[in-house]
Amino acid sequence: MKKWRLFGVFIAGLLSSSPALAGDYLIGAGYFLEEATYSLHQENGETLEKGTATSAGQAGVALGYASTPKLGSSPVGLGLQFELGGNGFQTKQQVVKSTSQGTINLDLGTITNNNLYFLMPSLFVYARAGGGFFSLGAGMGYANYKSEGDLYMTDGLEATDICKQAETIELVQGNCQKVAYSISGKVFPTQYFAWYRSRSWGIRLAQVQFNSSKNINQRLAENSTSAMLIWFF
Repeated sequence: MKKWRLFGVFIAGLLSSSPALAGDYLIGAGYFLEEATYSLHQENGETLEKGTATSAGQAGVALGYASTPKLGSSPVGLGLQFELGGNGFQTKQQVVKSTSQGTINLDLGTITNNNLYFLMPSLFVYARAGGGFFSLGAGMGYANYKSEGDLYMTDGLEATDICKQAETIELVQGNCQKVAYSISGKVFPTQYFAWYRSRSWGIRLAQVQFNSSKNINQRLAENSTSAMLIWFF
């Protein structure tokens, strides 16, 4: 899949408790860190198989229209904005083991493709800071999501002890089961964000989380994806 990403395209509407807010077009470059987990569960909730894919970090672009406080307006305020946009990314590494020193990520030849199109209302508060404004916010939206690809299942009840302890490409490929999967449907993503906006520049940090599931042969298949977005405008 061709790498692309488009995040926060158009704000569909704006409601705010403060008339000091104004619209502002945003064009930015960002850095994206993503992780996608696929797992199969028994009826009692025990995890039978689990595999986690991750990206090493990829550059992207951010386009949008967002509400921002006017400089010289009230020092604090509350706003509500609606974002319509999408995000697409591809992972080519897997988390094969977690240790006290961090995680071990390997390129096992697996690929997952993930696409999300969403409408996201967000509530935020802002305060004047250093000649600009600092904002904190959170939102929950409605989205169409699809995740598909293949993964080595490196954890769970059905994974062998050798597989769970494997730390090299050869050991994982030789002892862990590789599965192909495809999950799609309607999901309800959430996001938390903080941003600073001055007269001429801004920076925004957002954490987006979305989950989906479906029944496969009387087992519950779940996909959980998170993305850390750091972008400048």
